[in-house]
Amino acid sequence: MSETKFVKPSVDGARIPDPAMGDDLPAEGRAVRWTPYWRRLEMRGDVIVSAAPTEGQASGDKPSASRPKLQPPARPAAPTAAPTLPGAGGA
Repeated sequence: MSETKFVKPSVDGARIPDPAMGDDLPAEGRAVRWTPYWRRLEMRGDVIVSAAPTEGQASGDKPSASRPKLQPPARPAAPTAAPTLPGAGGA
């Protein structure tokens, strides 16, 4: 079983990609599976490893969500009929 650590950006407003989640690391931080990626970011000073906040400490009265719901990207509507080209025959 792999180790998990709680990390957060070292600078307010920094955008740190989280490849496992497909989004950016939130400012309040999150628990991540400790991989060479996170170790490199820690060594560069981009993230700091800290103790995970206790229930209600970081989020106030909001329920804590360890994994935000990701929305799929919007897809353009499919055309309803094939476009007609000039001189393509027809009637």
